Amino acid sequence: MKDVLEWANVFFSIIVIVSTSYGMNIEEPKSETDWVEHLSGYFGSWLQDGVETEKVLANGKRVDIYTNRIACEADWAKSPKHYEAIGQAKYYAAVTGKVPAVLLLVTEDSEYRQVVDVLLAVRGTNIEVYVYDIPRKRWHVAPKRKEL
Repeated sequence: MKDVLEWANVFFSIIVIVSTSYGMNIEEPKSETDWVEHLSGYFGSWLQDGVETEKVLANGKRVDIYTNRIACEADWAKSPKHYEAIGQAKYYAAVTGKVPAVLLLVTEDSEYRQVVDVLLAVRGTNIEVYVYDIPRKRWHVAPKRKEL
């Protein structure tokens, strides 16, 4: 447990915060789908590849954010949605052959507990975790670490 707490502390200490000051002066989206559309461009610029939102798979399922490299499930950080995002990301990755990713949308500080839960659940996997703090307009990207 000590290792887990140390890793969580490291995560919040070494968080890579990307400024999102440009383009954020417009009216903020309200729904999860609107947030995905609004934020998806960042994935394209960070990963330097094309990005598609709500990509429809052959079986009719929809990947929230799909790039040449990742298949990302976006969800609110509120419990229990954060756990569902992990499973969906793994499923999308299995079907598409892309790297699984989760984007958590945080609306309150208390939701960072769920962020830590997700980080613990995905440790030792290749699932990438991105967090967008809506009130602060900040990105948090979990460092790539396979082990604690």
